[in-house]
Amino acid sequence: MKLKKIVLILLLTLALFSISNVSAQNIDVNTTNNINPLNEVLIDETIATSNELTNKSSIISNDLEKYYKDDKGFCATFYNENGTPLTNKNITFSVNGVSYIKTTDNNGTAKLNINLESGNYTIISYNPITNETITNNITVLSSINGSDLTKYFKNATQYSVTLYDKTGKALVNKTVRFNINGIFYERKTNEKGVAQLNINLDPGNYIVTVYNLITGEEKSNNINVVSRIQLLDLNNASNVILPEGYVIPVMFIGNGKAYAQCRATTLDEKGNPLANQLVTFNINGIIYKGTTDKFGIIDAIIYVNADWGNTYHICTATFGESFASQTVIVKRFVMG
Repeated sequence: MKLKKIVLILLLTLALFSISNVSAQNIDVNTTNNINPLNEVLIDETIATSNELTNKSSIISNDLEKYYKDDKGFCATFYNENGTPLTNKNITFSVNGVSYIKTTDNNGTAKLNINLESGNYTIISYNPITNETITNNITVLSSINGSDLTKYFKNATQYSVTLYDKTGKALVNKTVRFNINGIFYERKTNEKGVAQLNINLDPGNYIVTVYNLITGEEKSNNINVVSRIQLLDLNNASNVILPEGYVIPVMFIGNGKAYAQCRATTLDEKGNPLANQLVTFNINGIIYKGTTDKFGIIDAIIYVNADWGNTYHICTATFGESFASQTVIVKRFVMG
């Protein structure tokens, strides 16, 4: 009986040991399964990092904005396929179709000095290792800020221009040189960097060139001086626009007389019609004088000593110091 108890105890002990061993193995298996997802995540992260390096540009550069002749240059940094900077390598920049070769420094950066006229440009950078190209914009700001000018003859409008140094700071109390119609003038800038030039030229189109003596830049604008008397083209009457309410006056013409017809408008300093102004017409030395109506318009029939029909002569109209000229056709009126 005692022997049976001993055998039973041994059997129970053996059974418990077996169960414990199986549990431990299950834990090991579960632990191993838990590691696999972690390994997969690490592999995915490695792949993602590798893709980021692959998709990253091998050229790093930014658009450039600078003032005329300042010290700023265009910089770009170059890398190989592994993201390592290209050191001491010849690379190529292309601006406006012109290529320039520069050498990278220890950081893989190359610099191109920009000595262009003011304006907008495109620059292309070439990586000789990866064959990648990248395009950037370059804006060169002018140190002279002026605009085209249209003014009426002998009014108070002036040509104005603002000047800056190479950093964009207004030039105060500095000499500015102008060239207009072949004559040079010098003026001083005010506290805002603005210089002005009076325009007392006859009606016509001119070019004014401004010289910034600090930066060395020069820039031109157009100046249009408009006459304060305008001759309307009666040779192309369909193109003549008359003011609302204007009635073309009845003109009496002598039978058999050779004549030319002229129509003029007088304007004030702002270009508005000006009434009751004396106008003088001259065709081949024949003078006619008259006064503009409430619309600032005058119509004139001028008899001339000339052949008629397809005969062209110059009609000059004068109002104060303003004048205008036009080609007119000599006609002949025949009754019946």
